[in-house]
Amino acid sequence: MAIYLSRWLGNQGSDFPGHLARRIYPGILSELADNVQTSTIIVTGTNGKTTTTNMIAAIMRENGSTYVHNQAGAN
Repeated sequence: MAIYLSRWLGNQGSDFPGHLARRIYPGILSELADNVQTSTIIVTGTNGKTTTTNMIAAIMRENGSTYVHNQAGAN
């Protein structure tokens, strides 16, 4: 719902739901992280993060792996 509201207001809205969730429930990231029971890949850097994460997602999809990533590339 938050992403649709943000887009209706003229913003891309790709990271707005996360900001809203943290405002409503500040501990959400810690709680979600505690529930991760598999390996985690973290991509950092100045340039190329979106391209790199999209390539990793494509590889994981081809291998039938379960993954979560921000396809829009918003930080």
